[in-house]
Amino acid sequence: MIYITRGEQRTIIDTTMIKAGDKYFRASCDGQITIETSDRLMGEWKVISTLESLGLTLTGKDVEGPEFFKFNGEEKWGLLVDQYSTSGGYLPIITTDMSDWTGACWRKPEPEEYDFGRLKKRHGSILPITKSEYEAIQSKWGSRQ
Repeated sequence: MIYITRGEQRTIIDTTMIKAGDKYFRASCDGQITIETSDRLMGEWKVISTLESLGLTLTGKDVEGPEFFKFNGEEKWGLLVDQYSTSGGYLPIITTDMSDWTGACWRKPEPEEYDFGRLKKRHGSILPITKSEYEAIQSKWGSRQ
């Protein structure tokens, strides 16, 4: 069984997956950042959209390295993408509805809405932590820059 393909002539890199509700979602770089959904990990995957078709004016020539995450305590998800073509590092994209393919629920925050620090971040991973874990980290290490 082939798990993911775009045919013999198209490559796929940097796939990320997340479960939201009773559905699975994945985003892959395949010339675009393509977002798909399925009821099962090994089931049939259906293309929802690309970042470009969501109205975000981002293609595979602009970004790569997608990474899904869920905001703690909120019905909100993020997709970090690496702006490799402009050497810009991470760009967050936010949605309140993972199933939306119209673009109404997806947005790029304004630059003043987020801060990744001075050093460029690229191709990382997101590790969710609890509030008590966060507080223990802050207690031990503080907010070092």
